[in-house]
Amino acid sequence: MTSTTHVPALGLCLASLLAFAGSTEDRTPTTRSASSEGTPFVTRQASADGATRSVWDGVYTAAQAGRGRKEYLATCAICHSNDLRGGDMAPGLIGNSLVEYWSEDAIGSVGNLFESIRETMPEDAPGDLSDRVYADILAFLFEANKFPAGDEELARDVEQLGLITIEPAPPE
Repeated sequence: MTSTTHVPALGLCLASLLAFAGSTEDRTPTTRSASSEGTPFVTRQASADGATRSVWDGVYTAAQAGRGRKEYLATCAICHSNDLRGGDMAPGLIGNSLVEYWSEDAIGSVGNLFESIRETMPEDAPGDLSDRVYADILAFLFEANKFPAGDEELARDVEQLGLITIEPAPPE
């Protein structure tokens, strides 16, 4: 396969992810809405006790990340590479290319990232994996990006995930 056949795949992947970033709607008052492109996103809302969490608070388990690694290698690595650095077909999923793009200032929540992955990946069969597998892969991505593991698995519920912010550095 020549590199010219990879360009549409990269374009689709980036276009899907950027559709979430392109919305200018206020995300604070509601729990679900749609961007001007019609793409759903989840707003960040505080839980009943008013608290939000960060990826720095240990929002996944090491065991979940281990399952996610296996799923990633079987499903995602063909495009995003074994080392998560991306390639001709897809962007990297480690370091600045993931964390800063999906940080609070840009998108804001793990819920939005989960929803984007679930609706656009794998590219040849979006939404084909179970929510558990998507959550496990996301846990692996968090581990690879050096976010600490915790005692509870990453939730599979988009509204719960919407309460978790993505921040490039631990909050002070």
